[in-house]
Amino acid sequence: MNALEPIHCQRCGAAVPLIDAPEQTCRYCEHAVETPPEYLDAVHARRDIVAARKAAEPKWRRLAAGSSPWWMIAGGALMTLAPPTATAVGFSLEPAQSTALIFALMTLPSLFPGSLVFVWGATSDLTRDGVRAMVAARPSDKEGAPPECRVCGAPLEVSNAELSCTCLYCGTDSLVTDIPVTAISAERRQAFGSLEQATRVLRLRLWVVHLALVLFAVFLGGLAVALYAAHRHLQ
Repeated sequence: MNALEPIHCQRCGAAVPLIDAPEQTCRYCEHAVETPPEYLDAVHARRDIVAARKAAEPKWRRLAAGSSPWWMIAGGALMTLAPPTATAVGFSLEPAQSTALIFALMTLPSLFPGSLVFVWGATSDLTRDGVRAMVAARPSDKEGAPPECRVCGAPLEVSNAELSCTCLYCGTDSLVTDIPVTAISAERRQAFGSLEQATRVLRLRLWVVHLALVLFAVFLGGLAVALYAAHRHLQ
């Protein structure tokens, strides 16, 4: 369905949201603004789009909930405290072990838990923030005005309880609650037309992040084994 041109108030020229009503009052000058019949037909045709967006909201909330900052704090603390502790324990063992063996079997592996916890928390949140920015509504230049559609710029009819809103002019979904509105480029705004698409992309990106962390852990484990093998070979 093609995008519709925003309706403007005949008195003050301000754009008004497209709603399912034959007439509405301009929020700036209180002038009565009529909705053309063909626009009402478009509103009725977009009802399925709105229903799909509302069905995707629970999935989006679960994926975009984010992780507690305590994960990164705990990860940083583990990375700081675990290696010296493990090294000290290694040097206290009897019989005494070589420095290379202690490093390979105790110091290096002690970095794994903290680094994985820290990177998991940081990268997951950055991924969520990036996708949220892609589907965020534009903030209006006028104080007290509703947010605007991230694609066509039309004002959105938003209730206080809504997480997202569908622009009835062009059919694009935009986040309107808890949205990072800084550093949003025009090209990235048009990446997803619906919240369902954004939810699928966010799920895929989080899966890639977690897979990368698993591969990183396997790499570190292999490095530790290689160091141990090299130590045994040199003995």
